[in-house]
Amino acid sequence: MRCDICGCEPYQTQHFCQCSRDIDARNKLNPPAKPDLPGNWDTMSVGALWDWLNRPERFATPKSTLDAAEWLFDHARDAERLKDFLDRHSERDRSAIRAHIETLIKRRQR
Repeated sequence: MRCDICGCEPYQTQHFCQCSRDIDARNKLNPPAKPDLPGNWDTMSVGALWDWLNRPERFATPKSTLDAAEWLFDHARDAERLKDFLDRHSERDRSAIRAHIETLIKRRQR
């Protein structure tokens, strides 16, 4: 009997083929989530993909902004630079950045 997954006759990788069938059956019932990428992501420029991934409706505050604030807070340890960074962002972003940093502090105090 020929395996309908790997095409071998007789079955040579019986356990692998059974696992593949199980996963295929599970995916038919509950398809895996599609990544949050545009259909043409592989042909977009890096800049266009960056803009799409960081569009405001996707996140209240871009993760890259939170990461930059975290770096300034952790590594630069320069209050003036962090203040300048915060001044360049909207009130909504400043609020999210403060909440992010407060969460970091609380997490580290445990």
